[in-house]
Amino acid sequence: MTFLKRMRRLNSFRRPLRTRDWVVVITLFIGVMTALYAAYVLSQTVQLYAQLEAQERKAAQRELNAAVENTLQLLNQQIEKLTAWQELRAQFQDPSYYFYWREQALPTSRRYPQSLLEVELYGPDRHRLAGVGNPLKYLDDVLPPMDILWVSDGQHLTLIRYATIQDDSGQTLGHAGFAFDFLDALRRNNTFQHLKPDQIQIVGVGRFLTERIHTLLKADVQPDLIAKILIERFQSAFVWLLVLLFTMIAFLWVMQYLLQGRSYNTILTTLKRIHQANRPLPFPSRSLPIRELNQLLHLLIRLQHLWLRQRNKAKALVGELERIAFEDALTGLPNRNALIRQFEQNALHPPFAFVLIDIANFRAFNDTYGSETGDALLNAIAEILRDAIGDIPDAQVYRVGSDEFVLVMPNLSKRMAIERVETLIKRIHALTLEALTGHLSHIKSRAGLVYVDADRNQEHEKKDEKRCTFSACLMRADAALLAAKKQQHAVMDFDALESVRAPLLDHALGNFIDHAVRTGKGLVLHAQPIVSARDGHVLYHELLVRAKSADEHLIHPAELFEWINRHHLHRQLDHHVIRMAAELLASGQIPAGQGISLNLCEQTLLSADNLAALLAPLHPHVGKHPITIEVLESVLMTRLEGVRDLLTQLQAHGFHIALDDFGSGYASFRYLAQLPLNTVKLDRALLSMLDSPVERERELFVQLCHMLSEAEFRVIVEGVETTTQCAQLQQLSITGMQGYLFSRPVPQPVIQVDVPCPPSSP
Repeated sequence: MTFLKRMRRLNSFRRPLRTRDWVVVITLFIGVMTALYAAYVLSQTVQLYAQLEAQERKAAQRELNAAVENTLQLLNQQIEKLTAWQELRAQFQDPSYYFYWREQALPTSRRYPQSLLEVELYGPDRHRLAGVGNPLKYLDDVLPPMDILWVSDGQHLTLIRYATIQDDSGQTLGHAGFAFDFLDALRRNNTFQHLKPDQIQIVGVGRFLTERIHTLLKADVQPDLIAKILIERFQSAFVWLLVLLFTMIAFLWVMQYLLQGRSYNTILTTLKRIHQANRPLPFPSRSLPIRELNQLLHLLIRLQHLWLRQRNKAKALVGELERIAFEDALTGLPNRNALIRQFEQNALHPPFAFVLIDIANFRAFNDTYGSETGDALLNAIAEILRDAIGDIPDAQVYRVGSDEFVLVMPNLSKRMAIERVETLIKRIHALTLEALTGHLSHIKSRAGLVYVDADRNQEHEKKDEKRCTFSACLMRADAALLAAKKQQHAVMDFDALESVRAPLLDHALGNFIDHAVRTGKGLVLHAQPIVSARDGHVLYHELLVRAKSADEHLIHPAELFEWINRHHLHRQLDHHVIRMAAELLASGQIPAGQGISLNLCEQTLLSADNLAALLAPLHPHVGKHPITIEVLESVLMTRLEGVRDLLTQLQAHGFHIALDDFGSGYASFRYLAQLPLNTVKLDRALLSMLDSPVERERELFVQLCHMLSEAEFRVIVEGVETTTQCAQLQQLSITGMQGYLFSRPVPQPVIQVDVPCPPSSP
């Protein structure tokens, strides 16, 4: 304690040293201590290395001697196999092709060892088998008396081995000479732990006997084991070095506290002021005694100034985020949230007209022509709505749904508001879509109007009734819109809702659809291919029913099925669909092996007494063309037990069963486990998860495909429209893909599809 007090007193009378000076002093001290310790460790390491190297050399020599004996044994076994080879013995009986056999046939034989350099055959008289011929490099012209010889040129060691060849009766046919590259055989047939095979050297030049072979071969020791031991010793030394360093660091902290305590207190006080201040702090007039801490203090104040500027930018960014939250990204119009906020803030003052506009059958339009075409249509309609109310002060257009818009027009009478909306609907009906869809077509829209005047709103307030909030206005406008659709009116006023009655569809159009469904005349089938995700070939075709008028104009599917649902014509429609599908298969337009799929109505499946009899026209084609019956989730939720028995009967007759639009409804896995399903078709709503910026959504889609595939379901993904989606799906565990990227539903089946993305590797 006395020492610490003296240090504090000394620090109060003189200017403290800079931190860098103290760091230099302490670093020199630590460096000296570390150098001394390192010198000690180095001397111990040198001694240890010399001892380990001597031990390793002895072990390496023993390992080399064992490898030589092992290699000699292996070569002798190879020679025994060659001398017992009937083809080699045959050369003594007919030596006319001997040179061809020795130079070409033998080296390419699987019996030819990798380390064998030369082979020479000799007759019983110890002369070469075919006369003088071309002498070889290692084997002599006449068989020497010894049976083994070693030849060294300083770099290579050759083993020359002679053997007597006998036939099966024991009679001597002749002799054979073999020359081996012994070093190559040594490296090939042995595994070394204590020496390096590529550094085995030969000491001496000339011919040697076997007794000297062990003295001819030398090899360097592999340093791996020595290094391993040294590393362990260094680790132990490093631990002690860390202890020393931590001790020095602790000493440094103590000295730092003694020298810099007051400066730290000043900095801490400044930090508290920064935390509490809402304005930029002034720079201090007096500097701290330590240069680095003084720089730190000024840096903190600069950071506070920077933080205040960033806070102002963050406020601006929050405003931008608020704009994004209350603005539709596609059309640039205010969205549903903006409209709700207007009501919650009481920003809308009566009188005003609340108009809900719906694009008729937009979902079917989007499914028919694709999402890009649907987006272009929405932008065009949004532009028409902007222009229509441009001359009305404070009027605004909102997009509140995928195909729904809301007009808020203040300070207009009800009559003027209705006239303005009727004119607007006419402009939308006059919108030509040929540039978007490729052929002359139109879009229809309907509007429901709710008029909120000042007198009625005040009356509600006096009676303590709820005023026209957003939900109330939307509910009334939606009811008026529904009536406008049913009555085929352009605009329907909510106040006049009870006084209007009209048929659901146009009388002439309804009669045509009724006649077509009951007789089958005017109904056609369009086919959309399902493409293999592995190689791009067409697996089967989904058949979709369409109605074509006398002038070859296709009736929109939504209008067709709206009439069918209203008049319960499902059984008649499915009867004609099955008949036309059988005629299509019988015509040969679909090659053998490619199948079809049919979507049977819910009422047909639930009310059919004998579904197999209804599908009887398709039975002759089941063996040649796989036929799939697609079932919707709505059917399963209605009568699960009854549907299970029906589907089991269909499977017994050779039909495949597919669960259609999986993911569009409840997507319950209960159906997958309890029903006899072969195929699961994932709805395009699930495919959108693959393009999601959220990693969890993408991983869920990938795992769903993998799980269904592991459960032995054929997985088909619907709604594929881009090459990016195609390439991503080819990497997943799915069976096929379906979408506008490959083909739209067309009258003639597409037999072959040019896949715009490369097929996945098998």
